[in-house]
Amino acid sequence: MAVILAEGGPRAGGRILRRDLRAAPTDVDLAGRIVRTWAHDGVIPGKGIRLGAGDELGVRVTNSLPAETTVHWHALAVSNDMDGVPGLTQDAVPPSGALEYAQRSRTRDVLVPSARRRPA
Repeated sequence: MAVILAEGGPRAGGRILRRDLRAAPTDVDLAGRIVRTWAHDGVIPGKGIRLGAGDELGVRVTNSLPAETTVHWHALAVSNDMDGVPGLTQDAVPPSGALEYAQRSRTRDVLVPSARRRPA
């Protein structure tokens, strides 16, 4: 899932957006070769969400993977407790578990989550 900030400058009292994100195994076609991998909502890369500066985004992540996971957000300065480093900045989401991520957009950035697994 990519979060793409919409055109325009900072806004006071931005919108509040809610999204659901499901991490699950899926099949992906890589130039005719079907491979099993992990994805968000069954697609790689994920679907985009448009945000304006000042908007608040809440994402409920449901883990349908066979292992614990978190979401690591690329390309946006998120608070440390939302950065998805299992065992360091937050607890991992267990299989069949869920976690609420929350962030306010402050600048014009692109937010791209990736599944992260705790190192063995």
